[in-house]
Amino acid sequence: VTMLSLEGEENLHDLFTMAESSDDPKKTVSLLCGLCISQMRKTFHKILMHAALTPTEIIRQLEHIIKIAENIHDAFQAKVGSRIASVQEPIVTLFLDEINTSSCLGLLKEFIIDRTINGKAIPDNIFVIAACNPYREPKMTSTEQERWLKGSYCVQELPPSLQLIQW
Repeated sequence: VTMLSLEGEENLHDLFTMAESSDDPKKTVSLLCGLCISQMRKTFHKILMHAALTPTEIIRQLEHIIKIAENIHDAFQAKVGSRIASVQEPIVTLFLDEINTSSCLGLLKEFIIDRTINGKAIPDNIFVIAACNPYREPKMTSTEQERWLKGSYCVQELPPSLQLIQW
């Protein structure tokens, strides 16, 4: 039985084609072995935002996801590239949950609207979606607000550029 090694010349597309075009059980086993040892890459990521996340922590998480997206892009180009036009490059989806509880809305606006992080463009294969909570004008005195904010969940108003894409 021919098995796919990590450094093997065959790729999964070749194994699928070989197994599909034959009734030979050895070729099907070869495909299954290739699937078992192939590296799966995570394409969905979620970051739960909150006021305690610092810009440094957010950037660290975003840069990690950017690196994954770049690796997926590079692997796709190396294995498929333009040889198979019907195959779409995998998309990395980033879900930013409760973005308007973050203390770094400007940073998130740069990432979502400008598609940059610290001025550097993010890969085209990253799709960003975010959820926000309804903002309500505070109806408390400033002293009551301070007490409430110390132990409660704080929802901020979205910046105008993010309000434009809110639905």
